[in-house]
Amino acid sequence: MNIDTYYYKYSNIQITQLLAGGTSIVNAAAARAHGVEFDTQFQPRFADNNLVLRFSGAYAEGKYKSFPSAPIFLPNPVTAVPAGVTCPAARPATVGGNTTCVGDLSGNTLIRMPEWSLSGGVEYRIPLDSGHVALNGDAAYSSSFFWEPANRLKNPANLIVNARIGHTFANDKVRVSVFAENLTKEVYYIYGAESGVGDQVVQGRPRMFGVELRSKIGG
Repeated sequence: MNIDTYYYKYSNIQITQLLAGGTSIVNAAAARAHGVEFDTQFQPRFADNNLVLRFSGAYAEGKYKSFPSAPIFLPNPVTAVPAGVTCPAARPATVGGNTTCVGDLSGNTLIRMPEWSLSGGVEYRIPLDSGHVALNGDAAYSSSFFWEPANRLKNPANLIVNARIGHTFANDKVRVSVFAENLTKEVYYIYGAESGVGDQVVQGRPRMFGVELRSKIGG
């Protein structure tokens, strides 16, 4: 088993945000993060090394220690301005888009930092005269995290489960597989951002089934 721990102190950490007129780089004066990561792999002797078990995980925690005058996007219409936040006096009165305000985000959670990340997998090989068949299954869990420093746009916790069965022929050059991804039809996002025009997210893959053919050329 491998175990690593870390502690980071950031100064003037750069954050990309979508402001009026395009993309802008915003500096957070100070931030800190710490955590632990581990991974392990196990091959039981009773399976003649044909069975492989893998497991890894991480715990992380990070905060902006100093982030004054940070851009904050509030959904329109902004009927109540949070304490410590300054918004333009003239604001849209209709639903749609965001109003760009300014406030102190010191103490907020760092973006794209789930508290827990866990993954595990199993592979079992069945030797055959024609090559071998491999049965694979894996799962990955991520706790919720925020896409932006104001901690409003949140990615939900999710568990992604995949499975695959494949036959690799004796020459090790051709492999045919049948696979399934996101078996539980989990709804998750691979991108999130906010701007004056509104919130933006890109959804991850839905449940998918497929057949794959791979061939090595040369060698």
